Amino acid sequence: MSLWVELNIDHRQPNTFSVIVDRFIELHRIDLSYVEYIETIDNVYEFKDYNLSEKFRKYHKEKSNLRLVRKEKNLGRSHQARIKRQKKDLVKE
Repeated sequence: MSLWVELNIDHRQPNTFSVIVDRFIELHRIDLSYVEYIETIDNVYEFKDYNLSEKFRKYHKEKSNLRLVRKEKNLGRSHQARIKRQKKDLVKE
């Protein structure tokens, strides 16, 4: 049994959070240099564009498979979610 303070919410593979974000950007052809943010009362940053926020929330809800895991297990696996650069990737300079 675990206490709530010992737990994290984890995105089950293959749709890790970074994959969901990358696909959302690609799907909606978002140029990140034009995305604006606002800081909330809790020092959390959100999209300034409410419609973009809602689109992302909906997309995340459709694509994510979330689970509760112990913090030390989740943080110990964080390197597995990183996407390695491949030869076919385009490089923006």
